[in-house]
Amino acid sequence: MYQTFSLLDLKRKNLKWFTPKNKKLFGDITYYLYFSKTTNKPYLINKTYMWSDVFSNTKKINYRIHKIDSELKINGLFDEIFKSLRDTKNFINNLKEVV
Repeated sequence: MYQTFSLLDLKRKNLKWFTPKNKKLFGDITYYLYFSKTTNKPYLINKTYMWSDVFSNTKKINYRIHKIDSELKINGLFDEIFKSLRDTKNFINNLKEVV
């Protein structure tokens, strides 16, 4: 079982991941730390433009889910892309096993 920690704690453990340069490069807008209601496992939700404006397209907001390991390292990304924060949280809460 994971202990409670904050987004600031996660940022301190992953300094290079949260640099302004990376945020700009990947089109990230903001980050949410979310704990599954079913497993209590932590996930990082990334609200991002995800290069949607490449080739003069309109920017579109998407949400991605990153896995966090027991040492608070961001470790892996789900393939799924979500259109809303609610859908993203519902997906996390419906995970049946620790992934």
